[in-house]
Amino acid sequence: MALKDSITMGISKIAKTVGDGAATVAKKSGEIVEVSKLNLSISTEKDNIDKLYKTIGEIVYEKYKNGEIIDKDLEESCKSIVEANRNIEEIEEKITTIKDKKEETLDAECDIESDIDNESENKEE
Repeated sequence: MALKDSITMGISKIAKTVGDGAATVAKKSGEIVEVSKLNLSISTEKDNIDKLYKTIGEIVYEKYKNGEIIDKDLEESCKSIVEANRNIEEIEEKITTIKDKKEETLDAECDIESDIDNESENKEE
């Protein structure tokens, strides 16, 4: 009987240890999920702040464009935006020029092919 009692007690301890381990894993998993949710909430709030910063910046820049008085510390940044917009316009003009040249080249090639086709048709007649 002593052996049977000893085995039963050993199995009982193992079962308790496994049960405790499972409870610990479940608790840690719950904590990880909760921390992940909280981190997601932080990210959402930071995204909201970034959007608000952008909105504030756009408002300040519009005031600058309209000649309204703005803080001198912001004026230099607004001038940089104006310069960046000029650069974008110049680059867009270059793109348009390149595309126009490409279209002219294609049109000229099509005209040449059309002329060749017409000459071939005229010779056949």
